[in-house]
Amino acid sequence: MAKRRASQAPLGLTSNGLVVVNVLALLSERELKALRQALPSGLGNDWFVGAAVGVRAANQLLERMDDAAAEGAARVTSQRKRRP
Repeated sequence: MAKRRASQAPLGLTSNGLVVVNVLALLSERELKALRQALPSGLGNDWFVGAAVGVRAANQLLERMDDAAAEGAARVTSQRKRRP
C-alpha cells in the first residue's frame, strides 16, 4: 500500500471560494496516525486537513500575500543586472 502523505501547504482555496489553513501542526502524532488510518484509501495518497477562515481573516491573509508577492517581485527584479 502506498504511504499517505499529508500536504505541507500552509493554505488552500476551495472551489466555492473559501480560504482554508492547514491545521496539521495543531494535531498530536497520535491524532495524525488515527486520522491517516481513518481516511478512505480510494481518495488517493495525498491529503490536506484545513479549517476555513472567516471573510475578515481571509481578506487580511490575501492582503499580506499581495504584499509578499510585490516584495518578492521587487527583489527579483532588483537583483538582475541591467544591460548597458
